[in-house]
Amino acid sequence: MSNDMQYSKYRSGTLVNGIERTAHRALLYSTGLDEADIGKPLIAVVNSFTEMVPGHIHLREIADYVKQGICEAGGIPREFNTIALCDGICQGHKGMSYPLPSREIIADSIEMMVEGHQLDAMVMLPGCDKIVPGMIMAAARLNIPAIVLPAGPMLEGKYKDIDVITLTDMRELAGRTQVGRLTVEELLALTEEYSVKLAAIISYDERIAELTVLCDTLYNKVKKQAAVLTKARTKVAGEVEKQIVARLVPLGMPNVRFQVEMGTRKEPGIHGEDTVNFLFSANKNGALQSISSVASGGEIARVMLSVKAMIAGAVKLPTIIFDEIDTGVSGEIADRMADIMQEMGEQDRQVISITHLPQIAARGCAHYKVYKQDNETETNSHIRRLADEERVEEIAHMLSGATLTEAALNNAKALLGVRK
Repeated sequence: MSNDMQYSKYRSGTLVNGIERTAHRALLYSTGLDEADIGKPLIAVVNSFTEMVPGHIHLREIADYVKQGICEAGGIPREFNTIALCDGICQGHKGMSYPLPSREIIADSIEMMVEGHQLDAMVMLPGCDKIVPGMIMAAARLNIPAIVLPAGPMLEGKYKDIDVITLTDMRELAGRTQVGRLTVEELLALTEEYSVKLAAIISYDERIAELTVLCDTLYNKVKKQAAVLTKARTKVAGEVEKQIVARLVPLGMPNVRFQVEMGTRKEPGIHGEDTVNFLFSANKNGALQSISSVASGGEIARVMLSVKAMIAGAVKLPTIIFDEIDTGVSGEIADRMADIMQEMGEQDRQVISITHLPQIAARGCAHYKVYKQDNETETNSHIRRLADEERVEEIAHMLSGATLTEAALNNAKALLGVRK
């Protein structure tokens, strides 16, 4: 606030700016506002709630959400009401003379409230009948920012074989009863059914409150479970790093560094509220970076094998399948990877490896060949177990290609000879 008591730059500043508005400010303070509030835009929330009009029965709750939104956007909501007549209830008796002129009264009352208090903008909550045009007329007269938020359509009903019943249908049903095409009992039953549906609609806010409490309870439960998971991950992260490095060094990575980086998600997910990233460097004094961005195909293969071997040592997995996990490696490294797979297989576990490397294929207790065959209409995949002689030839093909050589056959026999 400046020395000349200029609080607001908005239209409502007429109410609060200057020493001559001291009494005005005092009155506003008595409604719950403070000095910071009167510098914000004052937004009219024009509510047509009434317990007489079915389409307006929920407008108090809608107004609460509107006011919450205004506050979050930096404004100050000021709610007031207008009258609201239900055309349907007023029909058929002397009351039917009143809904139409009520439109002018609605427009006039809104204009009086907004101009009398110099409010800056409006959010208008009509429901049906003459209330909607009455509010729109007021908005046109006032020419300030305005949002019209209708209460929404009334839900249709259903009775026996009639899927959709509207208010017009209800009047027709009454007429059918009067001429004997519908019994009074059936009409009363229909009325009772509608009463139950209306009660359910009116209690939506209670149901929402119940579900909100349930949602908060379950969310807190998830947060507690996520915290347990985070604690367990944090506890084992260091040991994971040590074990992975210990397994990678014999696989041709003497300078490898591996780190588990953990962060926190904005909200818990199916894997908890942690983000887990593996940082990796295979080079001496190299900077640690995300493994997905710096590791080569061969390095990824060795890391994956090390991770699976570590898991196999902690969990009694009956079967482990490696699908070309040896991609990008050969020679001595392939031999060492074969050693790891064979060691895993000796721990009362089945290890299946899909491979193109003879060093790994030769270590298996059994050798299956996967191949494709074409017929006149389609291509089919097949798998069969190789006999010992067939196995020698297959590994020789893996060594030398399509043409078998004596050297390749001898090498294949030598590889099979070292199988433990």
